[in-house]
Amino acid sequence: MANSSADSSSLDQLFAQLKRFADEGDYNKADPVIKKILKEAPQDKDALLCRLCSLIQQGKYDNALTFIKSKRDLLSGVDLTFQESYCYYRLHKTKTALELLQSQANPNDKCKELLAQVLYRLENYKECITVYRNLIKNSQDDFENERETNLAAACALLSIHDRNLREDTYELRYNAACNLLSRGQIKETINKLNEAEELCRRSYDDDADVTEEEIEDELGVVRPTDTTLVAVASNNVITINKDKDVFDSKKKIKALAAEGLRHKLTSSQLKSMELNKCLLHIYANQPEQFQESLQHLIKSHDMHEMADILRSFRSVKEKNFENAISILQNMIKESSNITEKGFLTLAQLYLMQGNKQMAIETLKKMKDNHRLGIIATVVALLTNLGEAHSASKLMDENTQHWYKEAQGSELPPQLFVALKENANLKLQLGKPEDAVASLESLRKLSKELPDVETEVDIDVDNLEMAQHLYSARQAKRMVKVGTDAGDSDLKPIIVRKKRKARKRKGKLPKNFDATKQPDPERWLPRRERSYYKKRKRAPIGKGGSQGSTASSAGYDASATAAAATSQNKTAPVAEATKQQEKPTAAQPVKKPVKKPVKKKKGKGW
Repeated sequence: MANSSADSSSLDQLFAQLKRFADEGDYNKADPVIKKILKEAPQDKDALLCRLCSLIQQGKYDNALTFIKSKRDLLSGVDLTFQESYCYYRLHKTKTALELLQSQANPNDKCKELLAQVLYRLENYKECITVYRNLIKNSQDDFENERETNLAAACALLSIHDRNLREDTYELRYNAACNLLSRGQIKETINKLNEAEELCRRSYDDDADVTEEEIEDELGVVRPTDTTLVAVASNNVITINKDKDVFDSKKKIKALAAEGLRHKLTSSQLKSMELNKCLLHIYANQPEQFQESLQHLIKSHDMHEMADILRSFRSVKEKNFENAISILQNMIKESSNITEKGFLTLAQLYLMQGNKQMAIETLKKMKDNHRLGIIATVVALLTNLGEAHSASKLMDENTQHWYKEAQGSELPPQLFVALKENANLKLQLGKPEDAVASLESLRKLSKELPDVETEVDIDVDNLEMAQHLYSARQAKRMVKVGTDAGDSDLKPIIVRKKRKARKRKGKLPKNFDATKQPDPERWLPRRERSYYKKRKRAPIGKGGSQGSTASSAGYDASATAAAATSQNKTAPVAEATKQQEKPTAAQPVKKPVKKPVKKKKGKGW
């Protein structure tokens, strides 16, 4: 008896110690205590459950699954579906977790919460929304905001606008912004994100214990800075660059290889990243890396058709059109599930080669070859080839197809477009009777508007007078004539509006030529124009040759004087006549410039 009482007291102490560590969240210190309890009581269910909970809290999910399998007999009366499913969910074995959760007949709220998360991870958003709405409707606890936040996230991925969702928390406002972004409303998204950030800051203004660092950490939900955001932004930059700035794209592509992206991004995001990798390797002329990315695309996403299209595109970049066409032809022959991308790509290659007939045959092989865009392309090609009657026959067949689609249901809008375009084609071919028949059919199918019933009395004269009141030419004003109060005669007075000055046409320059295109740089200053040439300065003399005999005679004073005397003796009369004919003008006398006199500083009066 003494030993049993001592054992029970020691177990109570150990459980009390375990509770203290659990409240503190220190599960590393709780493990030794649990082992001591299991050593004394190896079949204690509470201790076994504590051990399982400790393993899950420490992130040891593999050990937790092994523990569940080994202790299943001892825990036979305990439902461990939630714990086991959660371990599989955290180990990214999502389908196994889904099978376990769906095997329950009457799942509790915890299992429903986990089921919604599993469905979200599997991108089954419709069922996920159904589960969350059921939980919000039937549960009464403090986790309503979290559930509505997750519901808003699922609605955003499906581009569903749910008016019943609140936006009073910053998480809900953030998910509402994601919803707007999925619907292409960019400006509204930016405004909503700014509102979410302000709402997050305001929610912590009243709490004095919260620091700025904690607010910034909380804003990480609204303004994410993790590897997923970097990967998505890098992928978008690569898309914008295309075949330009390949070196920058090579640096950005490293962010797409970060760890953990496969479990955080959606399948559509991962597909677009893999496609961009393949395209970048084609632009960078890296055949080995291209083959590796292509095999990963086929293995991970089962995109065989897109892989063949990429191979064909690589052949086009190498100017090997025959190989590109043969790749797509073999793809269409071998598979019966080819989408419109394969047919349209092959038709485009035929058109690049100038083979319009093969392009027409390729478009006719498509499953949805009655779509208006396909029909319009085929009709344009047939008309270009001079086969207008074949184009008219094709339009008639297309119209009959949409007639059959309209039986027993509402008229499709494609039928109205087909009838109208068929009538236009008949007119171009010179068949007005057939065009009239198509338009008559269109008139019969169109719903005539009902007559408008006017129940309100309308005075037509007052309406006409109002039209004159606000006319541009004149305005009429009704005033009373006479001084008596009982005199109510009205006289219209014409108030003439001021004439507006007529705008004159601008004058054109004298050398204006309407046939020539005006200079696009005529508004720029002359020095800033592309064709402006700076004037060259005149060359400045830098002195004559030194020591030359030809110029030395000019400096001989005796020779100059002798020449002057002989010239005076021989022609004195001529010199006199020259002076009489051209009198020299008197040189202006320069006035001496007065220097400015500085005033002396005086002492005043």
